[in-house]
Amino acid sequence: MSSKIKLLNNQGDELTLEHSDTLSAQGNSVVNIKDVTKQVDTIADLKALDGSHKLVYVTGYHTKGDGAFGSHFFEWDATSIEADNGGTIIELTSVTTGRYKLKYDGAVDVKWFGAVGDGVIDDSGAVSKCIASSLAAGINTIHFSSGKYYFEHPVEVILDYYYGFRFTGDSTAAMITGGVTGGTIISGSAGIESLFIFTKTNLGEAGGYSFECDHISFESSGLGTTGAATAIKNKIAGYPARPFIVKNCDFRGFDKAIVSDLSEAVAITPSITTGICQVIIRENSIIGCGKALYGTGGHNAIMDLVFEDNVSENGGAILITAESLGGTFSIQNNLLEGNYNAI
Repeated sequence: MSSKIKLLNNQGDELTLEHSDTLSAQGNSVVNIKDVTKQVDTIADLKALDGSHKLVYVTGYHTKGDGAFGSHFFEWDATSIEADNGGTIIELTSVTTGRYKLKYDGAVDVKWFGAVGDGVIDDSGAVSKCIASSLAAGINTIHFSSGKYYFEHPVEVILDYYYGFRFTGDSTAAMITGGVTGGTIISGSAGIESLFIFTKTNLGEAGGYSFECDHISFESSGLGTTGAATAIKNKIAGYPARPFIVKNCDFRGFDKAIVSDLSEAVAITPSITTGICQVIIRENSIIGCGKALYGTGGHNAIMDLVFEDNVSENGGAILITAESLGGTFSIQNNLLEGNYNAI
């Protein structure tokens, strides 16, 4: 989508910026500013400025015009000494006090932290940095705008404190069912444990969080032999992760699509129980996976389950547990095709 942003500088001159963006462009808008407006091509160029420009538009993160920041602008905060987080807070190379801060409301996009989404470049570091910085700042929604994100390493989400957070993407229902390509796809290299791992510095300590994920396509192949073994794995026990909601997502080719594994936590603290709770798995497509949902390693690894309105085509058993299911559960209105002993 091509968008135009019109700026008026302090001389009254009009500057029109054109860029392509599918997420955050707001269409045509007019911004009146008293300070000189500056346009640069990359984050490296932004860091090279001297702080004399109040409002700066950056056309790309890595390269000119890659559109990472959409229609968002960086604004100079002359008194800030906050740490540079590589995305929404930028420290200048030659200026000690003062930071450029991205102006935005709501969700944080992983591309603001350098994720590329081309299916080739390793995005795991940029995504990890985005999630850690966002949670530390109290921002609970991480957005994966359209693209194919490739992980060479698992993205570990360290949850030493209680956080409520959400992953969102741009995959539509038509994309998830396979009829239309595009949207948000996350894949990983062969042999990695999981695309995402929710963990703690000390798994022997009780922990918890709330999590929601929607409109993302997760891809592996060969039951995880030529891609990540698992899409989402929980390792935290104690104060249960509740709710734990995955909806309108697509899982393809994993050995186990979603896992709650308490074995490491129980090995440290044998009495610890309960992993993910108030689990809602709804309106997802689960294709060619060994197991759709798997709980193991401890008592109540999965608790209070709702598994409804999913399509599981050769998608593996809905639930495989070793005394790991607790509380109530509802499994209904699912399309189970090509599955042997599906439940």
